Amino acid sequence: METSNNRGWFWIKNNESKQNRSEIVGKYLFFSDNKNELIGLAENILEKYNLLIAKTPSSDTPNNSKGFGFVLCIYDTKNRYCDELKKLETNTISFRYWKSDNATRAGKYSSQFISSR
Repeated sequence: METSNNRGWFWIKNNESKQNRSEIVGKYLFFSDNKNELIGLAENILEKYNLLIAKTPSSDTPNNSKGFGFVLCIYDTKNRYCDELKKLETNTISFRYWKSDNATRAGKYSSQFISSR
């Protein structure tokens, strides 16, 4: 795994993945108050599912003003692992499903995201 900081984000890249970054269309979202747990989770998911890239904020200060703590975005070329990733929730990590890049740009949230809050 390769890590880097860029524009306020801590990026985790799986150099073994064969995914093409230009084909990525959305992301799986996880939230936790523990950023290090999210980073470990990202590394495990990227390796297990052979995904290319994930990010979490570079800041070590959680965004508690919105009740989320830290967010983890794990990018994929399609929504295909929600059932498997939902099983990775713990008492400290919440899975908030898939969000397409188009929905992100439009400021929209899925019904699963809203109901999981």
